[in-house]
Amino acid sequence: MGAGDDRRRRWLWAVLLSLLAILGAGCETILGADFSKKLTVSESPIVTTSPGSPTGATPSSSTPIPGCIPLSCEVQRTECDEIDDKCGGKLRCGTCVLPDECIEGRCECTPKTCESLNATCGVIWDGCGVERYCGDCEKEGETCGGGETANSCGTNVCVQRSCEELGAQCGYVTTCGVLLDCGKCEGRETCGGDGTPNKCGGCIPQRCADLPAGQCGKIDDGCGGTIDCGCGENEVCYDDQCCKPQTECPTDGTCGEVPDGCGGTIQCDDACGPDGKCDTESGVCCTGATQCPGNVCGDRLICGEMVNCGGCATGSCCTGGRCVVAACPADGTCGANVEDTCGFGTMQCDCPSGEQCVNGQCECAPRTCMPGECGTFGDGCGGFITCDCSGSQVCTSEDTCCQPTCPGFGTCGTQPDGCGGLIDGCGCPSGQFCNNRFCCTPRGCPNDGSCGQLSDGCGGTITCGCSAPGESCAQNKCGCVKDTCPTDGSCGDFPDGCGGMMTCGCPTGASCEDGVCTCVPAACPSDGSCGTIDDGCGGTKMCGCPTGEMCSSDACVCDPTQCPTTGDVCHMDACCTPATCQPGQCGMISDGCGGTIACGTTGCDPQDVCTNNVCTCDDAKCAMAQTGSSCLPDGTCSTCTPTTQAVACMGIACGTVPNGCGGTITCPNTCTMNQMCTGNACVPTTPVDAGAGM
Repeated sequence: MGAGDDRRRRWLWAVLLSLLAILGAGCETILGADFSKKLTVSESPIVTTSPGSPTGATPSSSTPIPGCIPLSCEVQRTECDEIDDKCGGKLRCGTCVLPDECIEGRCECTPKTCESLNATCGVIWDGCGVERYCGDCEKEGETCGGGETANSCGTNVCVQRSCEELGAQCGYVTTCGVLLDCGKCEGRETCGGDGTPNKCGGCIPQRCADLPAGQCGKIDDGCGGTIDCGCGENEVCYDDQCCKPQTECPTDGTCGEVPDGCGGTIQCDDACGPDGKCDTESGVCCTGATQCPGNVCGDRLICGEMVNCGGCATGSCCTGGRCVVAACPADGTCGANVEDTCGFGTMQCDCPSGEQCVNGQCECAPRTCMPGECGTFGDGCGGFITCDCSGSQVCTSEDTCCQPTCPGFGTCGTQPDGCGGLIDGCGCPSGQFCNNRFCCTPRGCPNDGSCGQLSDGCGGTITCGCSAPGESCAQNKCGCVKDTCPTDGSCGDFPDGCGGMMTCGCPTGASCEDGVCTCVPAACPSDGSCGTIDDGCGGTKMCGCPTGEMCSSDACVCDPTQCPTTGDVCHMDACCTPATCQPGQCGMISDGCGGTIACGTTGCDPQDVCTNNVCTCDDAKCAMAQTGSSCLPDGTCSTCTPTTQAVACMGIACGTVPNGCGGTITCPNTCTMNQMCTGNACVPTTPVDAGAGM
């Protein structure tokens, strides 16, 4: 059974109850029963719940409490999670959409802070619909985004990029400390819904609040799942519509099991009072005389007797044994000239609140955007509407349009715009300047004697001078300028021009005599300097060099033309006589004055060779010069023929003997064991005294 059938049924019950109330006036007298009595809490009838269930009601492991109307998620103000329905059952109240999380039954967003994102400058998006300002870069040369991470200060050149370059399809991203709005997702997709930041994905499920008023039960959420929508307090869900069941027995003489209007019944066996009895077949109270209740018509079996209850009053017709006032049909037909329910004629039938007449049938009327409303909402008919702000207004996190404005009150630059964001370019009144986002009035020059370049208190500087005669600015303070010492050679004590005295001395080398600096010229230096020399008295003098030296580049150096010996040269700033080749020298030798001379081998004998610049006898050359010749110890080549060993050692017992040519020959040793060689003769060794030491 659909929503239209339920509306018709509810409308019919309303008509019947109204008719019973009208026609039943005085029935308590006719039937002898008090039908105006209301049931107290202790007398509450047993309520049989309708086939539908409240929001998210799931089968409970416990036995439901009889006569208990479950409290829906809406009544308990719960948006998410699973809760107790207070009647022994459970309710599943739905899930949250990112970035919201379920916190104690409410979908809430935990905003990110500058500290949690390590942001020290620029603007960040806190993930909950609010821009947050994290400050400016204070060091000279640093920019926001020039650091190692986003929203950090540094000196690297930061290249601002677009949403497309950053691959952002939606939401907010930061580039170089600037917050970019990359738009919203279309349809049911949500930004970051698939787990990837700034990417459209996932699905925004339909909420119970997006449904037409009064709709309830399990409904497709548009994302492949279902939602369980409940009803208000003391209401139940019947055929997908919220319905408030009748809890009081009627006072029109009806009794027994009476429909509650929401698919259930209430038991009214005691509605006939102490003098009456309920005829359960006809549902009418019997009080002795069989009479028809005022709203009963036609032939009816009442209290065991068939009674003709007649027709109905003008404007009503007999339907199912009850008088029903002619009205518009309950099937949702609308418009002009609609045939009434009794067939008496036609009438103008309008649609209930929240519906509109389309082609003669009542349909849900989608809601429209309200003034100042923005965002995406359910249209009340299962669809969505998107409401935008006009002009320069922006949409706040509360889905309301807001006009960003500068806050004033002495602030400037980047400031909160009053709409949850920031606004740039807030200015100051004339005569004030913006300093660190606050309006500042520059101060003038102080009268405390400060001067020079001074801070104006607003981030700038002012130039201040000295007003008193004779004063000047020194180190940002005004004061008297003292006179300087005279430059005419005067010396001694002089007034300083500021009420004090100053002592003026003389240059180095001069002394003060009778107020005049007197100087004794300095002598020529003894450190080898020459030429024009400062005399220490403001003048100069010429200084020469000693004999044998000349002045070059203000320094005395050796002069070879003044050396005492012809052929001398200068070496190490002194005159030096170069050496010549001497007998026995050969090759390249030093001349002793920093040069060399070539001595060759002209001074050597034919049998010599040049070794370390010295002529040395060579045995091979000496032997070639004359057979049997050899080099002597004195380095000469000898032509002597040495004596043979046999001849030289004849009669010699041991030792060495001359060879006749300056050399020696070793003779064979003929000494025995107890002899030793002494002077080419064998002599006995001294025998050991056996008694020595005893």
